[in-house]
Amino acid sequence: MGVQSPITAEVLAIAKAIELCITKQEVRDKEIIFESDSKTSVSWINGGGLGSIDHLQSVFNIRNNLNILSRAYVVFKSRVFNSVADSLAKKGAEGRQEVLSWSFP
Repeated sequence: MGVQSPITAEVLAIAKAIELCITKQEVRDKEIIFESDSKTSVSWINGGGLGSIDHLQSVFNIRNNLNILSRAYVVFKSRVFNSVADSLAKKGAEGRQEVLSWSFP
């Protein structure tokens, strides 16, 4: 993928997290809260416009995928309260390959 803007990285990360949850039937009907430290991304996803032309399709896809997860929300959380995500984003921006493991109960 290469180096991307922080807003692009955030939108793509939100999209990927939602896609991962969609693939897990056991979580589809659960309440899921996706947290982001990007006010802009959260605003676009929650109806505050569609974003720039570069993000239009991704934001549209995120909105559609949220409808599949009937009780899913994207909310803003300050970076102070989102340190794990911030750390992973910095590692990604540095081009470091890390392994992420997702587990669902």
